[in-house]
Amino acid sequence: MDKVLSILEPLFNYIDGGKLFRQPFRILYYVLGVVFGLGIIYGVTKYTLDTIHYLNGGAYVFAILMILVVIASGVFTIIYWFKRAKLVGVDIPENARFLAIPAISGFVIVFGEWLGLMIGVIGVCFGVLSAILLPITGNGAEFFLTGLLMAVGAAIVGFINILFWRLIGEQILAIGSIANDCAEIRKNTAK
Repeated sequence: MDKVLSILEPLFNYIDGGKLFRQPFRILYYVLGVVFGLGIIYGVTKYTLDTIHYLNGGAYVFAILMILVVIASGVFTIIYWFKRAKLVGVDIPENARFLAIPAISGFVIVFGEWLGLMIGVIGVCFGVLSAILLPITGNGAEFFLTGLLMAVGAAIVGFINILFWRLIGEQILAIGSIANDCAEIRKNTAK
């Protein structure tokens, strides 16, 4: 029986050491980076290219510049998720009993940061470009004020989004830290 258990020992160490949680999350980050990045680029570019022949003047230039902003955002998305994948699990203590909680917390924080950045950056670019370029199409003051309000609103909503998801992620992490500390205290007092 000990021979069978000794064969399974590397598997148990893999699970107990936390690699079981870190490796899949790294892969998930890479997959999400590619899917989100290429999805953003494909979706918006395809829609814009399908409708661009109906545009003229400032609206045409606006559409082309927004395609460039979206392509840059898609590339940023891929880089962001790949960079964050390298940080999965680096803050998990060696003696931690609860290993999945930090991984889930990190995912919630990273997803919220990415979503807030996308809302903020794309929204601000959309608002500023529409304030500058769309008044040329004839509805000057309306597009200008709407564009500026959109830029300010997108920046605020993006920031609140980042703050909200970080708060949720840190609460999840706090629960895990409390559980790990309680387990450590219980272990030390049992001696």
